[in-house]
Amino acid sequence: MKTILASDKIIANYDYRFMFGYPNRRYLCDWIQKIDLDYYNILIKDPAAIRNFVSNYITYTDDKDQHGYAEYWVEDISNALITQKEDCDGMSMLSISIMCTVGHDARLCVGIDSVTGETEIPNHVFGVVMDPAFPDDYEEAFLVESTTRGFYDTLSKVKDNKNYYTIITSASVDGRMWLHNKWAEDL
Repeated sequence: MKTILASDKIIANYDYRFMFGYPNRRYLCDWIQKIDLDYYNILIKDPAAIRNFVSNYITYTDDKDQHGYAEYWVEDISNALITQKEDCDGMSMLSISIMCTVGHDARLCVGIDSVTGETEIPNHVFGVVMDPAFPDDYEEAFLVESTTRGFYDTLSKVKDNKNYYTIITSASVDGRMWLHNKWAEDL
């Protein structure tokens, strides 16, 4: 997997590859929000436990059904804890926001879910939490797929999910953003 850390120049020239959301587009890193864990009584810190909490507490709900739009990114992701409904971008934002709030190097990702057959257009939002032993290696990162219900003791590695996920771009809470695979190779 080719990965490049985006410089200010790359971001300025290719901002469409880093800006997501409707109705208010913003940089991918700006969708990661600090969550008031005490207010919501969230005590978990383990990445797999956080993924399990989100995927089982929040019901996957299509944006059209919930918000009346084909695509809609919520401004305040903590609202998902109240409505208990979201789609892949909301569930992923919530998981990654909680992980970042408790101190994990977790990143929000936009990519391709190849199960749908689409291979060029980003169509899924998910997350990764970096393996502390390999802090710069996305192949060794742990996949955070929040839209599937169930409980997992551990998270699987990105390298073990190549047939399903291709990361196109990712962002961390500190504002760094990366391009991956085809989008990195195109530069």
